[in-house]
Amino acid sequence: MSARPELDFHAFLRAQRSEYARGIPERVAQIARDAERVARDPSARVPLEHAAHALAGSSGTFGFMDLSRAARALELAAPHAPPEQLASLLHELERCRAHI
Repeated sequence: MSARPELDFHAFLRAQRSEYARGIPERVAQIARDAERVARDPSARVPLEHAAHALAGSSGTFGFMDLSRAARALELAAPHAPPEQLASLLHELERCRAHI
Protein backbone atom coordinates (compact mmCIF):
# COMPACT_ATOMS: atom_id res chain seq x y z
CA MET A 1 0.00 0.00 0.00
CA SER A 2 1.20 3.46 -0.85
CA ALA A 3 2.30 5.87 1.84
CA ARG A 4 -0.01 8.33 0.09
CA PRO A 5 -3.41 6.66 -0.41
CA GLU A 6 -4.69 9.64 -2.42
CA LEU A 7 -2.17 8.74 -5.13
CA ASP A 8 -3.60 5.23 -5.32
CA PHE A 9 -7.11 6.66 -5.51
CA HIS A 10 -6.18 9.07 -8.31
CA ALA A 11 -4.51 6.25 -10.22
CA PHE A 12 -7.67 4.17 -9.77
CA LEU A 13 -9.83 7.02 -11.10
CA ARG A 14 -7.56 7.51 -14.12
CA ALA A 15 -7.74 3.78 -14.87
CA GLN A 16 -11.54 3.79 -14.58
CA ARG A 17 -11.81 6.81 -16.88
CA SER A 18 -9.51 5.17 -19.44
CA GLU A 19 -11.51 1.95 -19.33
CA TYR A 20 -14.76 3.88 -19.77
CA ALA A 21 -13.29 5.84 -22.70
CA ARG A 22 -12.38 2.60 -24.50
CA GLY A 23 -16.07 1.62 -24.50
CA ILE A 24 -17.39 4.92 -25.82
CA PRO A 25 -17.08 4.07 -29.54
CA GLU A 26 -19.32 1.01 -29.18
CA ARG A 27 -21.87 2.92 -27.11
CA VAL A 28 -22.03 5.68 -29.71
CA ALA A 29 -22.26 3.08 -32.50
CA GLN A 30 -25.27 1.48 -30.77
CA ILE A 31 -26.92 4.88 -30.44
CA ALA A 32 -26.29 5.45 -34.16
CA ARG A 33 -27.94 2.14 -35.02
CA ASP A 34 -30.95 3.04 -32.87
CA ALA A 35 -31.19 6.49 -34.47
CA GLU A 36 -31.06 5.03 -37.98
CA ARG A 37 -33.88 2.60 -37.10
CA VAL A 38 -36.24 5.43 -36.07
CA ALA A 39 -37.12 6.23 -39.70
CA ARG A 40 -38.29 2.63 -40.24
CA ASP A 41 -39.55 1.83 -36.77
CA PRO A 42 -40.88 4.56 -34.47
CA SER A 43 -40.63 2.19 -31.49
CA ALA A 44 -36.83 2.52 -31.82
CA ARG A 45 -37.18 5.94 -30.20
CA VAL A 46 -37.42 4.30 -26.76
CA PRO A 47 -34.07 2.45 -26.85
CA LEU A 48 -32.49 5.52 -28.47
CA GLU A 49 -33.71 7.73 -25.64
CA HIS A 50 -32.54 5.25 -22.98
CA ALA A 51 -29.09 4.74 -24.53
CA ALA A 52 -28.58 8.49 -24.95
CA HIS A 53 -29.69 9.04 -21.34
CA ALA A 54 -27.20 6.46 -20.06
CA LEU A 55 -24.37 7.94 -22.12
CA ALA A 56 -25.21 11.49 -21.03
CA GLY A 57 -25.01 10.56 -17.36
CA SER A 58 -22.01 8.28 -17.42
CA SER A 59 -19.90 10.42 -19.74
CA GLY A 60 -20.51 13.42 -17.50
CA THR A 61 -19.48 11.38 -14.47
CA PHE A 62 -16.17 10.61 -16.13
CA GLY A 63 -15.58 14.21 -17.19
CA PHE A 64 -16.44 13.99 -20.88
CA MET A 65 -18.68 17.05 -20.72
CA ASP A 66 -19.04 17.77 -24.45
CA LEU A 67 -20.06 14.18 -25.07
CA SER A 68 -22.48 14.36 -22.15
CA ARG A 69 -24.14 17.52 -23.51
CA ALA A 70 -24.45 16.05 -27.00
CA ALA A 71 -25.96 12.84 -25.63
CA ARG A 72 -28.40 14.83 -23.47
CA ALA A 73 -29.57 16.82 -26.51
CA LEU A 74 -30.16 13.57 -28.39
CA GLU A 75 -31.96 12.08 -25.39
CA LEU A 76 -34.33 15.04 -25.17
CA ALA A 77 -35.03 15.01 -28.92
CA ALA A 78 -35.46 11.24 -29.24
CA PRO A 79 -39.17 11.06 -28.36
CA HIS A 80 -40.36 13.56 -30.97
CA ALA A 81 -37.72 14.89 -33.37
CA PRO A 82 -37.85 14.03 -37.07
CA PRO A 83 -35.16 11.63 -38.29
CA GLU A 84 -33.25 14.49 -39.99
CA GLN A 85 -32.88 16.30 -36.67
CA LEU A 86 -31.80 13.09 -34.96
CA ALA A 87 -29.17 12.62 -37.67
CA SER A 88 -27.83 16.12 -37.02
CA LEU A 89 -27.68 15.49 -33.27
CA LEU A 90 -26.01 12.14 -33.89
CA HIS A 91 -23.41 13.87 -36.05
CA GLU A 92 -22.61 16.18 -33.11
CA LEU A 93 -22.39 13.19 -30.76
CA GLU A 94 -19.96 11.46 -33.12
CA ARG A 95 -17.91 14.66 -33.43
CA CYS A 96 -17.58 14.81 -29.64
CA ARG A 97 -16.64 11.11 -29.50
CA ALA A 98 -13.89 11.69 -32.05
CA HIS A 99 -12.28 14.29 -29.79
CA ILE A 100 -11.85 11.97 -26.83
